[in-house]
Amino acid sequence: MRASRPKRIQSDASDFRALEDYAKLYQAKGRTGSAALLIWFLETVYRLGEVEAQDAVCDRKHDEGIDAIVVNDQRRELILFQSKRREKIPATLGDVDLKNFVGSLLSFETREAVEHLGSVDKA
Repeated sequence: MRASRPKRIQSDASDFRALEDYAKLYQAKGRTGSAALLIWFLETVYRLGEVEAQDAVCDRKHDEGIDAIVVNDQRRELILFQSKRREKIPATLGDVDLKNFVGSLLSFETREAVEHLGSVDKA
């Protein structure tokens, strides 16, 4: 008989506080708490250098759900990150942010689409 799977993953309050303490080390003037946590993740988990992690983050209003972009020239790929940070627990995440992020991926689907993004930025 298969064990039933939990319907919800809950964070322990002490784990949440510890993660907040790590993210505080990455806070800076003008940087959101979400961006600070994302930089911590990019350095600690994804193993980017300090400057590379900071440069990758593009977490701003109207960012289409894309919070960081990492370019791997050797593998010829773009890695897109979305992060969501809740201030209080328990908190739930809906699917609207994820749907917007998936929709944004169309802008990166082909070489031509990515090149168009570069030309729009220069206009």
